[in-house]
Amino acid sequence: MKKNLFYIPFLTLLLTAVTSCTSDGEDGGNGNTAVFTAVSNAPDWQSSLLEAMASNDAKPDWKLADLSDYESFTVLVVKLDEVLVPRSNDDDVMAVFIDNECRAISPRNVTEDGIVFVFNVRGSSTEGASEYRLSYYSGGLHQIFSLSETGGYFINEYILGTDKDFVLPLTYGTTKFSIKTACTVSIPSNAPFTPSEDDLVAAFIGNECRGVGKPGSIFTIYSNSSNEQVQLRYYSAEKQGVYSDPTPITLSDFGIDKEFNF
Repeated sequence: MKKNLFYIPFLTLLLTAVTSCTSDGEDGGNGNTAVFTAVSNAPDWQSSLLEAMASNDAKPDWKLADLSDYESFTVLVVKLDEVLVPRSNDDDVMAVFIDNECRAISPRNVTEDGIVFVFNVRGSSTEGASEYRLSYYSGGLHQIFSLSETGGYFINEYILGTDKDFVLPLTYGTTKFSIKTACTVSIPSNAPFTPSEDDLVAAFIGNECRGVGKPGSIFTIYSNSSNEQVQLRYYSAEKQGVYSDPTPITLSDFGIDKEFNF
């Protein structure tokens, strides 16, 4: 597989986001019993999270820089994260920036394999230690998501994304929530059901969903304050119901690693 300059910086960003989230947070068990609510269908917490991310950003008027001085190019194909697809529309646009200079812009392209953005990024082989940023405007959410990284060099005539899906965790680049806290929720041995791959876990601040994931896997809780109280909820496919953990947890700079309190 061919590589290009964007692969290493954005892969580093993704791995950093994941590996830095395994620290222990509060345990918080107090012996209370979780509240159980029967439901007829699995909760669509992912849609609820997207609703929480909806903003009022105007569609950006990104302008391409003068590219006549750049002799090199590289091709980049980015597939939109499935999480964001339901709110994608024809107002979507994505851009690539190098040192805050817009080098490529792409509208969305709807294909059989998903929504993709295709770039022919101009640059110079002498560029190094630059800041690379990919910004995405969601027309449905009216919000700009940005991921950036510093380092690497511009590599000429390379292609990324055509022989392998290149999907970036763009929700992590939300500009509405400044704090991203990693959370892992595990299932205790005395859980009142048999865990299923269809089970879900979610984090709520008030009545607003701020994070969704799978039990035992890292997911992100989005907030604007490090001292907000979070309630965890667990959907059991076997029991066809939602358990609400009675023990609130406080967001931590080191991440949260908690056993659900059934």
